[in-house]
Amino acid sequence: MQQRQRLDNFKGTEHLGVFVGHDAPLPKCRASDFTDVITVAPDVLTGFKGGVMVDLVEPGVAPNPLHREFHEVIHEKTYKDFSPWAVVAVVVPRVA
Repeated sequence: MQQRQRLDNFKGTEHLGVFVGHDAPLPKCRASDFTDVITVAPDVLTGFKGGVMVDLVEPGVAPNPLHREFHEVIHEKTYKDFSPWAVVAVVVPRVA
């Protein structure tokens, strides 16, 4: 297991990963059941085509671009309810 920064003294960015492999059909959700919902076209998260990228960032700091160089961001949302901020992005592989 990798040791990460403590949240009570967070600086810079921490990339938590890209989560792919959404083979099962995603169930429809009721947006009212959640604080926020990111909506994308139905085929974006099919199989290994797309993924969900998650980063923690110090307030006012952008995610490290190194982790995004092979991805096209379809939709991104920064959650500023707490520190560090959480950045969630729906991504697909970048076409050369």
